[in-house]
Amino acid sequence: MLGKSSLSTPPSRRFSRPLWAATLATALLAPALWSPAAHAADEDPNARATARYEAGQAAAKKGKWQEAYAAFREAWSLRRHPQIALNLGRAALKIGEPREAAERLSFFLRESPELAPGDRKQVEVLLVEAKKKVGTLTIGVNRPNAELFIDGTPLGRAPLGYEVFADPGSHEIEARVPGGGSAKTQVEVQAGSKQHAGLWVMEVDGGSGVTPGGGAAAGGGGLAGSSGGETEAPSSGGGARPYLIGAGIVGTVAGAGAGAVLAVLSLGKASEGQDARDARNQGQYESAERDRVTFANASFYTFIGAGALGLAMVGIAVFGGGSKEGDAGVRVEARGNGLVVRGAW
Repeated sequence: MLGKSSLSTPPSRRFSRPLWAATLATALLAPALWSPAAHAADEDPNARATARYEAGQAAAKKGKWQEAYAAFREAWSLRRHPQIALNLGRAALKIGEPREAAERLSFFLRESPELAPGDRKQVEVLLVEAKKKVGTLTIGVNRPNAELFIDGTPLGRAPLGYEVFADPGSHEIEARVPGGGSAKTQVEVQAGSKQHAGLWVMEVDGGSGVTPGGGAAAGGGGLAGSSGGETEAPSSGGGARPYLIGAGIVGTVAGAGAGAVLAVLSLGKASEGQDARDARNQGQYESAERDRVTFANASFYTFIGAGALGLAMVGIAVFGGGSKEGDAGVRVEARGNGLVVRGAW
């Protein structure tokens, strides 16, 4: 049952109340063996978690949600137990802490695979309510085992395998790998939104934390990209990397070629539609017209992407080297339905 007052765990992990009671009785009967400070330090954290959890339950039954929240939060700090997470999530939602509510309710669902369908549905309803007030992020990175952070707070190592929740506003996502490589990106979060943040951490030479161009890897040793985020090219005094410019040129040419092919297909569909119209075949005409619009739009945006990539490569080639560290750089930003390329020198 979701509402029971004890912490329900598998038999191998269940609290032993007789053992707990015996331990507590021993502590009460032999105070001379420990000072109060030593006793507090040696207190069983599971017993303390149980006591605070039950205090939270008692407060919740009286509708004292702020008091219940504080008790459940202390219990959670002592033991990461699904039942504590569930009740902490409920209390957090009651007092207007939707991000914490989403985090704890999500944890409960992940850690309770054998939960009865009816009980799972109840918790999912609470989770949906919490998600309406926060943003939901999935984070990907090209380097397995990279440490992930949001606004400097550790999230765990990649791949996370679960969603991250953030309050509405701007947030910095970062990935760090051993040796000093890192990547960052900014995301704008809106209530009820769901988006992906992708990070690309570049390799560093010899584990020294220095990028091949000679600049410090930390903060500048990676490429980061996300929906609504930024892609930053490392700025260093060693000049733009030839392989990066070469790849950009290849991508630009390929994009332009794809755009041309799509434009030809669009013209072909336009001709096919005109023939169908002349033959008064309305169904075939409408189908050809839909295809024509699809190919035309695809061609247009492919040309735009290829042009933006070409401009970025020109910027890197012209401004990417020969200046002091931090004086030059190129930034590509996704804004609205287009790309913005900015250079600084």
